[in-house]
Amino acid sequence: VPTSIVHHDYHAKNLLIQDNGIMPIDWSISYLSPHLGDLYCLITEAHAWSNLSREEMVSAYLEVTDLQIDHLNWQLQIGGLCWLIKTLRWLVYGGTDIIPGSETWIPNLLKDVESLYQEIV
Repeated sequence: VPTSIVHHDYHAKNLLIQDNGIMPIDWSISYLSPHLGDLYCLITEAHAWSNLSREEMVSAYLEVTDLQIDHLNWQLQIGGLCWLIKTLRWLVYGGTDIIPGSETWIPNLLKDVESLYQEIV
């Protein structure tokens, strides 16, 4: 996957429906990277808030890309780890002061890191 801009907070709260498309807002923590952390984020949120499975989201993504499923899965695992580590770093170095109560997110984020790590090894 080529280097591209990663939003890093690609959740429903930062997506606006405009005309016939979706427009991401709040680019304050974006960066350049060659991984699919945003797709990991979107899949995780879609699964949490709807009946969409990871497989359904991956299938929809595969319809509009030329990636092979194995490469896409690897990208999601690496992207997920990058997203989780960057989010944990942000929380530890001041994010919990910015968003009250966000320290409660840390145990679940660490569980997700462990799960992705186990998938990779």
